[in-house]
Order: sequence, then C-alpha cells, then structure tokens
Amino acid sequence: MVGGRLASPLRVDAQTYELSGTGLETVVLLHGEFSHPSAWQRTLDALTPKYRVLTYQRSLEDTLEVQISDLLGLLDHLELEAVHLIAHSASGVLSYSFAGQHPTRVLSLCLVGSFTRLDAPLELKLRSIN
Repeated sequence: MVGGRLASPLRVDAQTYELSGTGLETVVLLHGEFSHPSAWQRTLDALTPKYRVLTYQRSLEDTLEVQISDLLGLLDHLELEAVHLIAHSASGVLSYSFAGQHPTRVLSLCLVGSFTRLDAPLELKLRSIN
C-alpha cells in the first residue's frame, strides 16, 4: 500500500491518499458529501486482488472546478493516465464532470446512489449545511 501526503505545488497538499492493490488498472473510489474514504473499505477489500485502488479525502468545501483540479493533480502526481471512477452520492457530480472535461483519463464511470449535476437550490443547501 502506498499512501501519503501530496507535496507542493499541488493544491491538495493537505489531503491524504492511499493506493492499494497490485492490478494493472486503477479504480478511484470517491466518497460522498457526508462521508469519508473509509466508507469504501468493503469495496476496497473486494477490488484490491485485481485492481490498484485509490482513495483520498476530497475537499468538501471547494468548488466543483477546484475538486476537478484536485483529482487531476492527484492522478498526475501518481502518474495514472486513465482510471475507473466509482462515485457515491455527491461525488457523482465530480466524477461525471471530470469525465466530461478529461474523457481520455476515464476508462469507466460508475455512480452509486448519485446524480450528475447540482441545481442551484441544492448546491446552496449543501453549502449551508457545511
């Protein structure tokens, strides 16, 4: 397992990540708005025999554009050219938008209990809760 903190100049320098498994392809597990990467533990255990699996603590306070940049920076830092994205809840917006902006970096996209965009009232409500 590889893990650590990202070094500058990446904007995600305060976020931690873990890369587990030994497969040729990488799966990125994106946690939901009110969750944590540890919520994926059972899924991670099931995937690591065949895949490398990346989890990280995504920022819940930043704009969608910043979160897309964070994900791209992390993939670049780890030299991951293309990955499978599995997203839960509000991470569906992030993964769907990331795939639209960087289609060559996404091998597949799986949304779990999710949606693909935030309308303005929902985005404001989520921001007010945080």
